[in-house]
Amino acid sequence: VNNIGDSEMSEEACATTMKAKPVAPANLNAEATSDSEIVLTWNAVADASTYKVYQGSDMIKSGITETTYTISDLNAQTSYCFYVIAVNETGDSEMSEEACETTMRAKPAAPANLNAVAKGYSEIVLTWDASTDANSYKVCQGTEVIASDITETTYTVSDLNAQTNYCFNVIAVNETGDSEMSNSA
Repeated sequence: VNNIGDSEMSEEACATTMKAKPVAPANLNAEATSDSEIVLTWNAVADASTYKVYQGSDMIKSGITETTYTISDLNAQTSYCFYVIAVNETGDSEMSEEACETTMRAKPAAPANLNAVAKGYSEIVLTWDASTDANSYKVCQGTEVIASDITETTYTVSDLNAQTNYCFNVIAVNETGDSEMSNSA
């Protein structure tokens, strides 16, 4: 434009605005599934192509395409906190809300020093050392559990046949699961 008039119109210039960054993932949940694993789940984010999982400032995993991720090799009875970021070609979202969870207690160790002593002709008394982290015990004869929910470190097996050899094992139990079998006695 000048005092004489308008020029011809220039060639048209066009551009497409960039895709917006994704919003932060919502409803992040952390659930301990064992003494060494926590499973994270969250709601899908529209326009997110992948997700990143962080523990504190450390990225644990990127390139996640699902809305669930399992963190393994954790320590038993330890609290962990995580957050998730959604990613697309424009960039990263803000952090999700943090989700914290404590891994379960470790499975108990197998009972040690199982001993069997005949008491008369129809009973055998079993004794063993207490197992760390055990809530109770199971007594097995072969693969069959013959007694459970035992809270002491002794058990009397009754109604046995005279002059017969019997072998037993003991398993320690807690809310995480069962130990390996003890030595046989």
